[in-house]
Amino acid sequence: MSVLVTVGALVLIALWAMASYRKLVGLRTAVTKGWRQLDAQLKRRHDLVLDLVNAAQNGAEVESVTREAVIAARNRAISVTGPADAGRKEAELSKALADFLGAPQSGWPLAADRARAIQEDLASAENRIDVARQSYNKLAATYNAATDAIPGNIVAGFAGFRPAELFQATTAAR
Repeated sequence: MSVLVTVGALVLIALWAMASYRKLVGLRTAVTKGWRQLDAQLKRRHDLVLDLVNAAQNGAEVESVTREAVIAARNRAISVTGPADAGRKEAELSKALADFLGAPQSGWPLAADRARAIQEDLASAENRIDVARQSYNKLAATYNAATDAIPGNIVAGFAGFRPAELFQATTAAR
């Protein structure tokens, strides 16, 4: 009888571990998908920033230091190592872009239809990034809570699940 109870307990523990593992894998997959969606929006923003710089550059002489700062910040933002790094580099890009857009605009073609359309697309991209950021961070927080709390942390520790990084948007990036 005690052997049957022991076997039954071991089966229940194994089923619980498998269910916990399956849940953690599903949450980790959701976090990965969320990051891919956010990353796609960030890449769209990078392309729009370059389009805006080129539109301004083609129409008039824009202060080269400001233009080069935007291009350098964009290039750094393209090469990120994860959500936390992306948050820092996107904040740098946002600051450089704000400086670029705030530069003296006499002679700039920003009043032109093309540049205005790019700015509207950029504003739309910022909104999409904010929505994707909130969604990603919610998924990452749910995953992190599942890997930190008992009993999920037991399975997470044995299976090597690592906490997900959050994409922190600084005030400048927002």
